[in-house]
Amino acid sequence: MFSELLEYGSPLGVGLCFYAACVYFGILERSQRPSNIASDPAVIHNTIGAVFKIAALPANLWIAVYISRFEGLFWGVTAGMVLFVLSGSTAVFLKFGGKLLGLHVLFGLIALIVGYYLTISGLR
Repeated sequence: MFSELLEYGSPLGVGLCFYAACVYFGILERSQRPSNIASDPAVIHNTIGAVFKIAALPANLWIAVYISRFEGLFWGVTAGMVLFVLSGSTAVFLKFGGKLLGLHVLFGLIALIVGYYLTISGLR
């Protein structure tokens, strides 16, 4: 199971996209609380945060499509559903919506760029 992905794909790219999806769910979790401009990190209210939100939205879907390319449709859909649940619960359990959310957004943006590049370049 997942031998084709490990041999021909980019597990690092999948992991980086997963981290970015976790940070995205941390932003969603933070947005459920009452907004406080003074205590919220500034990066989530400016252009960098908006770009990250738009770019990270399809991250879990892209991981599912990428895995289905190597392992088949069943494993891609299954992995997509599992990763969707895991990214949301990981964001809540690891408190990605906490005080360090601004730092996670910046790291998540870098991870997303590198993750998308690694996965797209591995689709030969």
